[in-house]
Amino acid sequence: MNNTIKTAVSIAAGLLMLGAVACQSAPASPAPSEVPNESISQTLPAAPPLPPQGVIGDILPVPPLPPTNIDNNTDANEAVELAIVSGSVAYRERIALTPDAVIEIKLIDVSRADAPALTLGEQVITNPGQVPAKFEIEYNPADIDDRFSYAISARITDGGRLMFLNTSRYAVLTRGNPDTVDMVLQMVGNPEPKPVPPTTDPQELADNVQAPAPIEKVEVVKSETDPDEYTLLVTSGLPSGCAKFNAAEMTRDGNEINVTVTNLMPAPGAMMPCTMIYGYHESDIALGNDFNAGETYNVTVNGELAASFKIDETANALPEKVEALAPIEKTEVARNENNEYILSIVSGLPGGCAEFDNAEMTRDGNEINVAVTNLVPGPEVMMPCTAIYGYHESSVNLGSDFNAGETYNVTVNGELAASFVAQAPEAPAMAKTTSPIENIEIAEGENNEYVLTVVSRLPLGSSCSKFDGYT
Repeated sequence: MNNTIKTAVSIAAGLLMLGAVACQSAPASPAPSEVPNESISQTLPAAPPLPPQGVIGDILPVPPLPPTNIDNNTDANEAVELAIVSGSVAYRERIALTPDAVIEIKLIDVSRADAPALTLGEQVITNPGQVPAKFEIEYNPADIDDRFSYAISARITDGGRLMFLNTSRYAVLTRGNPDTVDMVLQMVGNPEPKPVPPTTDPQELADNVQAPAPIEKVEVVKSETDPDEYTLLVTSGLPSGCAKFNAAEMTRDGNEINVTVTNLMPAPGAMMPCTMIYGYHESDIALGNDFNAGETYNVTVNGELAASFKIDETANALPEKVEALAPIEKTEVARNENNEYILSIVSGLPGGCAEFDNAEMTRDGNEINVAVTNLVPGPEVMMPCTAIYGYHESSVNLGSDFNAGETYNVTVNGELAASFVAQAPEAPAMAKTTSPIENIEIAEGENNEYVLTVVSRLPLGSSCSKFDGYT
């Protein structure tokens, strides 16, 4: 019994000593008024491990961890060169912001139709003063894929209440979009209170189940890019402090778009203390651009028709392309085994919008003309195209009707590209065979000599066969 009491006293003393050391070593937090009026980004150091229970150990300094190099091909000490997307945030209403105002601006990937937008960078501006407010968001250029779409989203809260947000997409970086945008936000009709975290963390695993989220607002937003892209903005509810947003998933069947928004909620019968504060969650769902002009599309969210939109008659119309002479990179004339002359042409495709059209030949005596064309956007068509220069290889059969010893000129797209002297057709190799016999005669000649007369035939004619001899 005495040993038990001594052990308990030692443990208590050890915990008190650790608490005292921790209190003495922790730096004092700055007062709220000392927080600078600018973007806040801070990383807290990891706390040192406590000694095992019941053991009073020395409080030793924890050495810093060595740099972690995830990419074996990159030096751990080599800093990533970040890029910046910038702009300003403003609104039209003549409303002053208080010192409690916060502006949140994010660079997001809006390419994934079946998942919430992915945040690639963000900036939080506290006490911004009055608009317009300038922003600069750093991001890693390696995270950007030219095939995907990216946008800037922004919202302003004041005293925990959502006041302004963007209802139009501000596309950036890819598909011909800029890296600077000036945003004009829209005022929220009935500013809602900012979600408050639950007093107790929601229980995990079996105590949480999926449940359809209540839908507060649905809006379809069209981008200003070409082709038009459509995004569904969904504001869903979090009915209590224990509710947690789960997912927003989209499926499409022709002109019907179905979206399911779910929360994680305590399972029926689970004993969990939850606040009664009603929160909100905003989801951006990319619907894409695969829509037919003039048709109407319906959006159903959690089983209820939430929105319909009609595509303009002229929307996403394919840009008109016209024929244009292709740049010629290389030409060559060669004769094949059939004594035919083949013209090989390497032509250029100047830009990602150019595509090969045709290679046509005409002939006038010893002059051969070839026209090689591409299809390119017309002069009045606005179409985003890559600057990648491509190539196309063509083969044009010039034929075999040429006079041996004469010179022939080949002009491609108005420029003399090649000349060649026609060669005589090569004679086929001759093989010795037995001749077919047509007639045989034996006659007695002078000096009592007999003469054998043999008539043989040339089976392929005199042009392709000849008499070789007899033995």
